[in-house]
Amino acid sequence: KTLNLRITFLWTDMSTNSFKVTNDVSSFCDIALSHEHPSSFSRVSNRAKYKTVSTVYSPSLFHGSPQEDREFDVVFIGQVDGYIDRERGIKKIQEHGIDIVVKDGKDGHLSWEQYSECVKNSKIVVNWTKFKYGGWHQAKGRIFEATLSGCLLVSEECAAVNYWFKPHQEYVPFTSNDQLIEKL
Repeated sequence: KTLNLRITFLWTDMSTNSFKVTNDVSSFCDIALSHEHPSSFSRVSNRAKYKTVSTVYSPSLFHGSPQEDREFDVVFIGQVDGYIDRERGIKKIQEHGIDIVVKDGKDGHLSWEQYSECVKNSKIVVNWTKFKYGGWHQAKGRIFEATLSGCLLVSEECAAVNYWFKPHQEYVPFTSNDQLIEKL
Protein backbone atom coordinates (compact mmCIF):
# COMPACT_ATOMS: atom_id res chain seq x y z
CA LYS A 1 0.00 0.00 0.00
CA THR A 2 2.80 2.39 0.90
CA LEU A 3 4.47 1.95 -2.50
CA ASN A 4 1.13 1.76 -4.36
CA LEU A 5 2.00 -1.74 -5.62
CA ARG A 6 -0.33 -4.69 -5.74
CA ILE A 7 2.37 -7.28 -5.00
CA THR A 8 5.93 -6.91 -3.78
CA PHE A 9 8.22 -9.94 -3.74
CA LEU A 10 11.33 -10.30 -1.60
CA TRP A 11 13.53 -13.42 -1.71
CA THR A 12 16.31 -13.58 0.85
CA ASP A 13 17.97 -15.98 3.25
CA MET A 14 17.01 -15.44 6.86
CA SER A 15 20.53 -14.76 8.09
CA THR A 16 22.38 -12.53 10.52
CA ASN A 17 23.36 -10.24 7.66
CA SER A 18 19.87 -10.01 6.19
CA PHE A 19 17.59 -9.70 9.25
CA LYS A 20 17.77 -5.90 9.30
CA VAL A 21 17.30 -5.58 5.53
CA THR A 22 14.48 -8.14 5.55
CA ASN A 23 12.85 -6.33 8.47
CA ASP A 24 13.16 -2.93 6.76
CA VAL A 25 11.87 -4.10 3.38
CA SER A 26 9.03 -6.15 4.86
CA SER A 27 7.80 -3.00 6.61
CA PHE A 28 6.49 -1.97 3.16
CA CYS A 29 4.60 -5.26 2.76
CA ASP A 30 1.34 -6.45 4.20
CA ILE A 31 2.62 -10.04 4.21
CA ALA A 32 6.12 -11.47 3.75
CA LEU A 33 6.35 -14.99 2.35
CA SER A 34 9.28 -17.34 2.93
CA HIS A 35 10.06 -21.04 2.75
CA GLU A 36 11.98 -20.81 6.03
CA HIS A 37 10.89 -22.62 9.17
CA PRO A 38 8.60 -20.39 11.30
CA SER A 39 11.21 -20.31 14.09
CA SER A 40 13.45 -18.23 11.79
CA PHE A 41 11.08 -15.31 12.11
CA SER A 42 11.76 -14.93 15.84
CA ARG A 43 14.76 -12.83 14.82
CA VAL A 44 12.69 -10.12 13.07
CA SER A 45 10.61 -7.49 14.86
CA ASN A 46 7.56 -7.74 12.61
CA ARG A 47 7.35 -11.56 12.62
CA ALA A 48 3.53 -11.58 12.49
CA LYS A 49 3.78 -10.55 8.83
CA TYR A 50 5.79 -13.65 7.90
CA LYS A 51 4.08 -16.73 6.50
CA THR A 52 5.79 -19.97 5.57
CA VAL A 53 4.83 -21.15 2.09
CA SER A 54 6.17 -23.67 -0.38
CA THR A 55 8.78 -22.50 -2.83
CA VAL A 56 7.51 -22.29 -6.42
CA TYR A 57 9.73 -23.23 -9.35
CA SER A 58 9.15 -23.29 -13.06
CA PRO A 59 8.33 -26.87 -14.12
CA SER A 60 10.46 -26.34 -17.21
CA LEU A 61 13.52 -25.90 -14.99
CA PHE A 62 13.38 -28.59 -12.34
CA HIS A 63 10.79 -31.18 -13.33
CA GLY A 64 12.51 -34.51 -13.82
CA SER A 65 11.62 -38.17 -13.74
CA PRO A 66 13.34 -40.53 -11.30
CA GLN A 67 13.50 -43.11 -14.12
CA GLU A 68 15.72 -40.94 -16.36
CA ASP A 69 19.36 -41.94 -16.82
CA ARG A 70 21.60 -39.71 -14.74
CA GLU A 71 25.27 -38.97 -15.22
CA PHE A 72 26.24 -37.98 -11.66
CA ASP A 73 25.93 -40.28 -8.64
CA VAL A 74 26.24 -37.64 -5.90
CA VAL A 75 26.15 -33.85 -6.25
CA PHE A 76 26.45 -30.86 -3.97
CA ILE A 77 25.68 -27.43 -5.43
CA GLY A 78 26.30 -24.45 -3.21
CA GLN A 79 28.98 -22.47 -1.45
CA VAL A 80 31.58 -24.56 0.33
CA ASP A 81 34.26 -22.08 1.48
CA GLY A 82 33.68 -21.06 5.08
CA TYR A 83 31.08 -23.77 5.73
CA ILE A 84 33.00 -26.13 8.02
CA ASP A 85 30.39 -28.94 7.91
CA ARG A 86 30.30 -28.86 4.11
CA GLU A 87 34.10 -28.74 3.78
CA ARG A 88 34.57 -31.68 6.15
CA GLY A 89 31.67 -33.63 4.68
CA ILE A 90 32.85 -33.34 1.08
CA LYS A 91 36.39 -34.28 2.09
CA LYS A 92 35.08 -37.33 3.97
CA ILE A 93 32.93 -38.38 1.00
CA GLN A 94 35.96 -38.17 -1.29
CA GLU A 95 38.19 -40.06 1.20
CA HIS A 96 35.67 -42.91 1.17
CA GLY A 97 35.91 -43.21 -2.60
CA ILE A 98 32.42 -41.89 -3.30
CA ASP A 99 32.34 -39.84 -6.49
CA ILE A 100 30.83 -36.44 -5.72
CA VAL A 101 30.45 -33.53 -8.13
CA VAL A 102 30.78 -30.19 -6.35
CA LYS A 103 29.53 -27.03 -8.02
CA ASP A 104 30.56 -24.27 -5.64
CA GLY A 105 30.90 -21.33 -8.00
CA LYS A 106 34.69 -21.47 -8.21
CA ASP A 107 34.44 -22.37 -11.91
CA GLY A 108 31.99 -19.55 -12.53
CA HIS A 109 28.39 -18.81 -11.70
CA LEU A 110 25.83 -21.25 -13.09
CA SER A 111 22.79 -19.94 -14.91
CA TRP A 112 19.42 -21.28 -13.72
CA GLU A 113 19.37 -23.55 -16.77
CA GLN A 114 22.87 -24.94 -16.07
CA TYR A 115 22.03 -25.36 -12.39
CA SER A 116 18.78 -27.22 -13.08
CA GLU A 117 20.42 -29.46 -15.73
CA CYS A 118 23.08 -30.46 -13.20
CA VAL A 119 20.44 -31.29 -10.59
CA LYS A 120 18.29 -33.21 -13.10
CA ASN A 121 21.39 -35.15 -14.16
CA SER A 122 22.09 -36.29 -10.57
CA LYS A 123 20.98 -39.40 -8.71
CA ILE A 124 21.59 -38.01 -5.21
CA VAL A 125 21.74 -34.41 -3.97
CA VAL A 126 23.42 -33.81 -0.60
CA ASN A 127 22.19 -30.96 1.59
CA TRP A 128 23.76 -29.43 4.68
CA THR A 129 21.43 -27.03 6.46
CA LYS A 130 23.41 -24.95 8.97
CA PHE A 131 23.77 -21.27 8.24
CA LYS A 132 27.36 -20.20 7.65
CA TYR A 133 27.62 -17.66 10.49
CA GLY A 134 25.17 -19.08 12.95
CA GLY A 135 24.19 -22.27 14.63
CA TRP A 136 20.68 -22.43 13.23
CA HIS A 137 19.38 -24.57 10.38
CA GLN A 138 17.70 -23.35 7.21
CA ALA A 139 15.40 -24.87 4.61
CA LYS A 140 17.76 -24.46 1.68
CA GLY A 141 16.21 -24.13 -1.76
CA ARG A 142 18.10 -27.23 -2.91
CA ILE A 143 15.71 -29.48 -0.93
CA PHE A 144 12.92 -28.45 -3.30
CA GLU A 145 15.10 -28.45 -6.41
CA ALA A 146 16.35 -31.99 -5.72
CA THR A 147 12.95 -33.51 -5.06
CA LEU A 148 11.28 -31.72 -8.00
CA SER A 149 14.03 -33.09 -10.24
CA GLY A 150 13.40 -36.67 -9.13
CA CYS A 151 16.67 -36.96 -7.20
CA LEU A 152 17.14 -38.71 -3.90
CA LEU A 153 17.59 -35.99 -1.29
CA VAL A 154 20.10 -36.88 1.44
CA SER A 155 19.89 -34.03 3.91
CA GLU A 156 21.09 -33.04 7.32
CA GLU A 157 18.04 -33.55 9.51
CA CYS A 158 16.52 -30.52 11.19
CA ALA A 159 13.15 -28.94 11.93
CA ALA A 160 13.45 -26.70 8.85
CA VAL A 161 13.66 -29.70 6.47
CA ASN A 162 11.21 -31.80 8.50
CA TYR A 163 8.66 -29.00 8.16
CA TRP A 164 8.48 -29.84 4.44
CA PHE A 165 9.50 -33.51 4.18
CA LYS A 166 9.09 -36.66 6.27
CA PRO A 167 12.46 -38.19 7.21
CA HIS A 168 12.97 -41.80 6.04
CA GLN A 169 9.95 -41.45 3.73
CA GLU A 170 10.51 -38.41 1.53
CA TYR A 171 14.22 -37.89 2.11
CA VAL A 172 17.17 -39.69 3.72
CA PRO A 173 18.27 -37.84 6.87
CA PHE A 174 21.73 -37.69 8.44
CA THR A 175 22.94 -36.04 11.64
CA SER A 176 26.72 -36.35 11.20
CA ASN A 177 29.18 -36.73 8.35
CA ASP A 178 29.91 -40.30 9.51
CA GLN A 179 26.23 -41.08 9.17
CA LEU A 180 26.19 -39.34 5.77
CA ILE A 181 28.88 -41.73 4.50
CA GLU A 182 26.89 -44.70 5.79
CA LYS A 183 23.72 -43.48 4.03
CA LEU A 184 25.50 -42.73 0.73
